[in-house]
Amino acid sequence: MKFRQKQFAAVILCLTVSVQLNMAETQTARPGIDRYDHFCEISPDAIRPDGWLREFLIRQQNGLTGHYMVQGYPFTIDFWAGQTRAGNTSWWPYEQSAYLLDGSLRLGLLLDDEKIIQRYRNDLQWVIDHPVKDAQLGPGLRVDNSEWPMAVFFKSVIAYQLARYNSAVTSAFERHFLDTPLDQLSHGRDIMNVEGMLRTYEWTGNKDLLIKSEQAYQIFCQSESDGLTLNKLESGNKVVIHGVTFCEEIKIPVLLYIYSGDTKYLAAAIKGLETLKRDHLLVDGVPSSNEYLATRDPLQSHETCDISDFTYSLGYFLMATGDAQYADMIEQAIFNAGCGAVSKDFKNFQYFSTVNQVIANRNANQNAFWRRDGEAKAAFSPDSSPMCCAGNVHRFMPNYVVRMWMAGSRDGVVAALYGPSRVTINAGPEHHRVIINEKTAYPYDETIEFDFSMKAQTSMPFTFRIPGWCSSPEVTINGQPYPGELTPGTFVTIKRAFNDGDTILLHLPMSIRLIRSANAISLERGPILYAYPVPENVTIDRAHTTNPDFPALDIRPVGRWNYALDINESNANDRVQVMMRHPHGYPLDPNQSPVRLKVPVRCVEGWALDDGKRTPPLPICYQLEGPAKTIDLVPYGSTRLRMAAFPEAVAREEMPVENIQVAGPYPYDRNKPMDGQIYAPEIPGEPTAWKAAPLRTDGVIDLKALFLATNQLAYIRATINSETEAPAVLAINAKDACEIKLNGQNIHLIEQPNQLEYQFPDWIPLTLRKGINLMQLKIGEYGKVTQYRDGWGAQIRCVR
Repeated sequence: MKFRQKQFAAVILCLTVSVQLNMAETQTARPGIDRYDHFCEISPDAIRPDGWLREFLIRQQNGLTGHYMVQGYPFTIDFWAGQTRAGNTSWWPYEQSAYLLDGSLRLGLLLDDEKIIQRYRNDLQWVIDHPVKDAQLGPGLRVDNSEWPMAVFFKSVIAYQLARYNSAVTSAFERHFLDTPLDQLSHGRDIMNVEGMLRTYEWTGNKDLLIKSEQAYQIFCQSESDGLTLNKLESGNKVVIHGVTFCEEIKIPVLLYIYSGDTKYLAAAIKGLETLKRDHLLVDGVPSSNEYLATRDPLQSHETCDISDFTYSLGYFLMATGDAQYADMIEQAIFNAGCGAVSKDFKNFQYFSTVNQVIANRNANQNAFWRRDGEAKAAFSPDSSPMCCAGNVHRFMPNYVVRMWMAGSRDGVVAALYGPSRVTINAGPEHHRVIINEKTAYPYDETIEFDFSMKAQTSMPFTFRIPGWCSSPEVTINGQPYPGELTPGTFVTIKRAFNDGDTILLHLPMSIRLIRSANAISLERGPILYAYPVPENVTIDRAHTTNPDFPALDIRPVGRWNYALDINESNANDRVQVMMRHPHGYPLDPNQSPVRLKVPVRCVEGWALDDGKRTPPLPICYQLEGPAKTIDLVPYGSTRLRMAAFPEAVAREEMPVENIQVAGPYPYDRNKPMDGQIYAPEIPGEPTAWKAAPLRTDGVIDLKALFLATNQLAYIRATINSETEAPAVLAINAKDACEIKLNGQNIHLIEQPNQLEYQFPDWIPLTLRKGINLMQLKIGEYGKVTQYRDGWGAQIRCVR
């Protein structure tokens, strides 16, 4: 959909205030600037949070964001106002400080905190007044020749310009991007400056910036083998790169589509995002990343950076497509992963947070990367190492709130993301002032009421969302049923003449959904994932606490947590009891949740902390102990220690996998499909030299040790004897690509690359025939992957 940017002016509220940067100006977009999106952002000044969202932001203001100095270096130095530390030549203090500036500015705008806004204004003034060379702004030429920090800083420039537009800022960045050599904008994370170039193009109408953006991305796609290139997005293959890099770079082709209209960019981005969802998206709504993408295993963590960056990029998907699924994804990630990664007073947070985490201290990191005592990655602390997450934690909720309300393409307003809030807009042909109050306790309530206030009747379209998870929505207008279609997973637009006092009531019934991933089952209701709040023993880690008001915490479990859910798809609606009470207090505080799920469970025998200090993986073979009991699950975001992905309360025993043999090695090309690389073990009548394969003590068939080869392919065969025809499950870890056959039939393909350790196996349900079942694996070695454990081989288990 193409429309002129000037149409947005009717719904963008820019307050005129006296500022150091001359005067704030009402933004009038340049004629002729086409945007091809469905929605766009409006001024943060137009939006005000209410209810629990306002309380969250006030706690953030009173917590780390309002006292960022307690987080330590680099926040103790105002890098973007020209200060520095003697000898610093690194880019990262500028990156991390820029994250903080973006989150704090948006927070200040939402809460009318002029002190925060003025601090940002001073930094922005210094940046545009102090070019480092010709017209180039920022630290790029001083620190590692990196333009990545400027890309981060520009996120806050967008927020500032939406709220307090100033042409001097626009002119300074127009000169900056035109003066910066193309090569400095085309490699690694420098490519993220495409966002700044395109926004500046929107503000100026200078098409040289659009051309330069596409040129930079073309160079990037041709030269950056480790980057998220168009070819990589279009391939549909499993992507394993740095998680934050993926979350940042996935927005670039979306932005290029928004400003150029070239659908190849959007199509590639959508396919790449679908691949990420398939391979790495965790049930709390954010991809695993510790720090490289790391599968859907509920024991894998994600950085807090991922929460902020992933949801920020999803916002562009939402704007570009008008597809409600992206709003659903943003809510899921913010309400679950975001709220679950911080203490509820916003005085400490986690660098790595996890779907299942039953202990959180300096020794509790269960990931392969940084898995050593003393690394505080899993602890709740006011700081982190590195400090990227300490800066980025300030961004996720302010970014959510400023995008709750958007502008539509035809002079309308869009309730894009839900929560208690109000928006003030100028709407209709006569630009009447309209205030819309969104009264709700969502996502802890099923009802959302939109109340309209205005001095004169206003004709305008009003757009709202029917979430994909809601199968039976109801809408009334002034008490009368809405006669139009209400399709789950869509936006609905009502075009009418609104009067003062009009009310639209949206009822979104939330049913229980059981989510199954491999050997894990989880429960969702609406956008909320529910978790068992593991009872906590909390002590202050005094050795790493510098301010007693902002302590580093050592949180350990008290009592049982090793539960299996005694439910399945056929009985979940009958066996799960929804307990609701009228919201009072702050819903994220302990024991204040307005919604609880009462669920039946059994205890899993012998399932305990890994090495006495880390959250263990889900069990594969296990027995149940003790009688059935009932526990309460609460919204994920209200927890710190939690279990949200459970084994099923079905005892599982292991069947012997016998007669294990290997053949090979054979040449392997990781860039070609595995099913086209066929050797003797797959060719009938072709002689094959099979040999017995010893197992390591951990049950792994170590092909690298057996063949002393690299980047090769080998075959493994084994037998499973079943007394009857019966259902079973193969649980297979393979490094890397693995094609699996049972009794001559292809049954599963494991995508590359993988790890043998610290990764839950592929879970393959099947039916064993009576007698001997012959299994054959073909395994290709992908090669070295950063932060993945090296190796080549497989671990095969069969359970029933």
